[in-house]
Amino acid sequence: MAFFQTVQDFVAWKKQGKLLPFKPEGFDQIMPNFRDEDGAYMALSANALTYAYNTAKVRAEDAPKSAQDFLKPMFAGKVITVYPADDDAAHYLFYLIAQKYGWGWLDKYMASKPNFIQGHLPVARSVASGENIATRSSARESWKSCGRPSTRPRYSRSPAASSRTHGIPMLRSFISHAFSPRSSRFA
Repeated sequence: MAFFQTVQDFVAWKKQGKLLPFKPEGFDQIMPNFRDEDGAYMALSANALTYAYNTAKVRAEDAPKSAQDFLKPMFAGKVITVYPADDDAAHYLFYLIAQKYGWGWLDKYMASKPNFIQGHLPVARSVASGENIATRSSARESWKSCGRPSTRPRYSRSPAASSRTHGIPMLRSFISHAFSPRSSRFA
């Protein structure tokens, strides 16, 4: 038995024939999104990455409700997220967004000069303090240590929070594109 943060490793291992099916008692009661139909793997838990924003800096009607909203001029240079190369879940979220809006979205996003940092807690602290005003990869657990409830950022609906869980291979080309020395953000 093995435990990993993300499911895509198991998807690849199943395709390679490296996993044996196992359906414990009650397997049929596990939500279909969280289990492989053949019993090759199942998710133990799900952690939603949601959009969040600082309510003192962003009006509710301007709050990001889709990935496209993060391209608005008001968010330029004021959005923060974890490095996708360090966080599988954030990487997967970038992948889902690119699948929905196209890879051109990533070029526009990087042109807006987003900020990157290691770890979800520094993301939460940055948005809560107002240093940055929004994030597209907020781990809800990180907000518990970010001040009084009235100062904590609000969540807006994220497509990844409701999307069906499924695996994909990690995309080296995505990371190479976004974080290459040729990238204007990190040059």
